[in-house]
Amino acid sequence: MNKETWDLTSIYESQSLWYKDYERLLKIVNNIKEDNGFLKDGKTLYNMLENTNKLDRDISKLYIYAKLIHDANGLDEEASKMIQNADSLISLYATKTSYISVTLKKLTKKVLDKLEKEHPNLKEYHHFFKVLLKEKHHILSLKEEKLLASSENVRIGGEKAFEALDYVDATFKDILVNGEKQKLNHDNYALLIKDRDRLTRSKAFTSYHKFYQNHKEVLSNCLLNSLKNDSFIAQTRKYPSTLAMALDSDNLKPKVYEDIIKSVHQNINLLHEYLQLKGKTNNLKEQHMYDLYLPSSTYDKKFTYEEAKKLVLESVKILGTEYYQDYQKAFKENWLDPFYRAGKYSGAYSSGTYDTNPYVLLNYKGDFYSVETLAHEMGHSMHSYYSRKNNLYQNATYPIFLAEIASNVNEILLFDYMLKNTQNNEEKQYFLETVLDSFKGSIFRQIHFAEYEMIIHDKIDHNMALSSKELGDIYYDLNKFYYGKEVISDDLIRYECLRVPHFYSAFYVYKYATGLALAYVFANRILNKEPGALENYLKFLKSGGKDYPLDILKTCGVEVNKNLINEAMLILKNYLATYRELVGEKNGN
Repeated sequence: MNKETWDLTSIYESQSLWYKDYERLLKIVNNIKEDNGFLKDGKTLYNMLENTNKLDRDISKLYIYAKLIHDANGLDEEASKMIQNADSLISLYATKTSYISVTLKKLTKKVLDKLEKEHPNLKEYHHFFKVLLKEKHHILSLKEEKLLASSENVRIGGEKAFEALDYVDATFKDILVNGEKQKLNHDNYALLIKDRDRLTRSKAFTSYHKFYQNHKEVLSNCLLNSLKNDSFIAQTRKYPSTLAMALDSDNLKPKVYEDIIKSVHQNINLLHEYLQLKGKTNNLKEQHMYDLYLPSSTYDKKFTYEEAKKLVLESVKILGTEYYQDYQKAFKENWLDPFYRAGKYSGAYSSGTYDTNPYVLLNYKGDFYSVETLAHEMGHSMHSYYSRKNNLYQNATYPIFLAEIASNVNEILLFDYMLKNTQNNEEKQYFLETVLDSFKGSIFRQIHFAEYEMIIHDKIDHNMALSSKELGDIYYDLNKFYYGKEVISDDLIRYECLRVPHFYSAFYVYKYATGLALAYVFANRILNKEPGALENYLKFLKSGGKDYPLDILKTCGVEVNKNLINEAMLILKNYLATYRELVGEKNGN
């Protein structure tokens, strides 16, 4: 077995066996007939749920194998064919089984109690039924559900057009770097915007955002199409707003979302103080948007992949023997595909399904960011591993609201380990800045995005027209508030709103902020060895999706409210004080 690629033979031993299973599942799905009689008694209902779960699991396994094969080598035509077949099967399956949710809509608490008495095993679906009874008023008629399912590919045309333009057709004007012409693309923009040469950063920023300015009408229409589709679904399903619909699956109210934004507003001075300190340390008399990612430290250590594995393993020892040993399985059993090659998916992720390992894709480059990414994605994978290991299928998938906690906890533990194991002030400055930048990027920046989403979705929900200029103006005004007087909001930043792919997944980005805040609270309590902190965190990892996210967190000692952000901000204050002292000494203050 090649140690530099993941081992997928535990899913299917060969592609020919995959195709054999695909034909089997396609036949089963094609033969699905509407049968609305599964509510007649407890046993029939339980059998329907179990059989549906079995088919779900088989199709998920089929899909994930095709996805991993395709993402490992997108140039492989056979892999492309496999993923297309899997996507088509999933779409067909959704259409053929849409009658189930419509029939379940008829279920009442009284009827459910009767069915559970007839067949006690139905209690295995306790959370499923709790969600169903709460949300059934938003389920439409069978005809309407089929129409929505079959029309999805048409309704997301704006998102598909954005992806085609941004991922495939995007071409940026070349820039001069040290007198030589440099191609600019999505991948190297992240490096060029950190370049020590300010002119290079400025040119990269300008060329990059000029593309979005030049295509502002097309991209604005793509975004507006997505907003209108979200609003259409919300109205069709009888939600008071798109925000209410987006939060409902997590049993959250819009006030929680609004309170998080208010709490960040109340602590915005901490971001401004950090930006001021960093600008001074970088000897910048004024800061522009293209200066925000410039590190003030010259730390540039490289790590082999083997060194990275050792670092992340050492950093999680604090989580106990069981966690540490399970973590090692990832490397021993080849859950990871770490290195870049032609045709491979360009990002990083943790993926998998109930009946597979939680696989990790990386494009490891040897810098510390690559080590961070390894820790982050392994955090996701360990959360998935414990969720699946400790829960039945229907309770094993944790909600997206909880998804960014474990990944960020692992990053925080890595930062803490690195800070405690260096006496070099340059290294300390780098790691402190990395922590502070995580607050800047994952809390302040993501809440900037979240507030923008709230404003523009609200306007669409109220049938207000939005022009490309208005989309940019709203974003620009928020940008000035979030970055304050410490940073000049260059005019081109107004087009950044047209390049954020998460805006096509309504009200997703705030979960990065809550995820990081929750991660800091969990990690800080563990590092401070507070009584019960480790036990509560491991309990969280093993909870899966067996309850609503706030209820899961509450049983683990954490509540989501304005105090959550404030507790995280207290941690930020401590890091900021240490950073202030360190760079103050460096600057002779």
